[in-house]
Amino acid sequence: MKIEFLYPDFYLYGEEAVPEFLKKTIPEAEIIFDNIGEEPRFVSEKPDFIYMGGMSEKNRDRSIDALMPYKDKLNELISSGVHGLFTSTSLDCLGTKITGDNYEKKALGLFPFHSVEKLMKRYHGLFVGKYDSITIIGFKSQFTEGFADTSDFPYFIKTDRGIGLNKGADFEGVKRNNFFATYSLGPFIIQNPSFTKKILSEANGKEVVIPFEKLAFENYERRIKEFYDPKKDL
Repeated sequence: MKIEFLYPDFYLYGEEAVPEFLKKTIPEAEIIFDNIGEEPRFVSEKPDFIYMGGMSEKNRDRSIDALMPYKDKLNELISSGVHGLFTSTSLDCLGTKITGDNYEKKALGLFPFHSVEKLMKRYHGLFVGKYDSITIIGFKSQFTEGFADTSDFPYFIKTDRGIGLNKGADFEGVKRNNFFATYSLGPFIIQNPSFTKKILSEANGKEVVIPFEKLAFENYERRIKEFYDPKKDL
């Protein structure tokens, strides 16, 4: 199995632990780190799983510029069913554009949404919802909100509590085939063992065992109860 990390030197918000987590989950996997300024490995070799984590807004924009020449290839991989996950600010890379005060940045245009950035209004919060029958929890800290450009939007999570893609939406993230993206922070892949076990097992072609699996599921179930508690402020 080939796991490709896009621009890991930029990762923030706990994302630095994700490569090590995936190494321990699938020890036999080939781990690929793409550096900014290099041609991504996915251009010449088909990965089984692509990951890009949260980063500063400046490095998010640098990542868009770096990936722009390869957006058609990335779109082809997503359409072909390659598994992947983008988290936090990397979600913004996938839309049509990012706008803000006296600012507009063209994004990769792989999904029908745009992002609005308000650098004086960072949102912090939690959310809980469903992807198919899987309960998903998330932690957010973001300057941007996403806005769908179509009524038939390919969202990832139907939110039950907390904000969605934006404060007025009851859905969160984007999904196409086996590719997912969410505004949730990097611990997402560690804090959602049901989803992580499913997506990695599919990408690997056989079931995986995540590190400290019993404890991970115990903590996950505890957080689900907390997040659904109407007394808890999300």
